[in-house]
Amino acid sequence: MATDAIGTSAKKVILFIDEATNLTEKDFGWISGLYNDLESIDSHGVRLITMLFGMPGLKGMKSNFIRSGRTDIVARFMIKEFPFTGITSEMDVLFLLGAIDKSTKYKINDKPINIMETLFPKKFKEMKGKLCLVDLTHTLWHAFLACESDSKSAKKEMSIGMQIFMDTLTEIFQSYSCYSSLGENYPGVTDLIKCVQKVDYKEFESITE
Repeated sequence: MATDAIGTSAKKVILFIDEATNLTEKDFGWISGLYNDLESIDSHGVRLITMLFGMPGLKGMKSNFIRSGRTDIVARFMIKEFPFTGITSEMDVLFLLGAIDKSTKYKINDKPINIMETLFPKKFKEMKGKLCLVDLTHTLWHAFLACESDSKSAKKEMSIGMQIFMDTLTEIFQSYSCYSSLGENYPGVTDLIKCVQKVDYKEFESITE
């Protein structure tokens, strides 16, 4: 970690911690030690930036630390708060699908896998290699809008949770890719609406309330 950071101009390490509401004061002590160790490395030091993710209870944890005098923990790890509102616009969908397109984590023979070439080879060939997951942005967003408009809570602004969004993508791939039982069938908006409806629809409705 430190070696990789020293090799960059920024000299920073970003630590993401999910379910941060489960952290104890002892855990924060360990992270503080890591913070100090990194800062002491090299003549300029390596800066540790920590991002905590969790339920609203994180705000209560922050308040408790302030009341108990542990402002050192707050100053290092809880200075700013950013509420996650979920996926609320077509631009959010564009960003997420684009990030998946750009992922180079999975490779074959040291070559990054193109997810659309892998899942929709016929359509990919038809589009002469110019097919990306991000191309589904508009139709997928409108599929969510169509389902939301039919829900009892349509009067509220829609906010799609990441679990529901990823479950919907999984449903799309399982139902319409070359690996589906019926073979490859590149989905249109009607197909995507069916996929949204197949996920936990009650959960989808609950996040729009």
